[in-house]
Amino acid sequence: MRTSRKVVLVYRLEKIFFVKVRRIHKAVNRGVKFEIHDEEAVDEFYALYEETGKRSGFPVREKEYFTQMLSAFGSDCKIFLCRSENGEPLSAAVGISDCIESPTSGC
Repeated sequence: MRTSRKVVLVYRLEKIFFVKVRRIHKAVNRGVKFEIHDEEAVDEFYALYEETGKRSGFPVREKEYFTQMLSAFGSDCKIFLCRSENGEPLSAAVGISDCIESPTSGC
């Protein structure tokens, strides 16, 4: 019984991941640019994060929190930024991993 729960969970996670990767490909085909940055993009990330926090009503951490996180994790911590064709930032996220390349690299 326990094993079947694991199989169902893995299946669900794979399905969610597939949908997210498909959405990324669709956005790229529509002209959205996907970028990976270090600390130099923290201001752009924070502006989007702060705007989303205020709009969605979740507590917003200070920018220093993210600056320290990026510094502490070094090359294992990146800012992922999506831009429109005209360069306007659309979305951003911070990722921590020991294998950051791109969402489709399968590293």
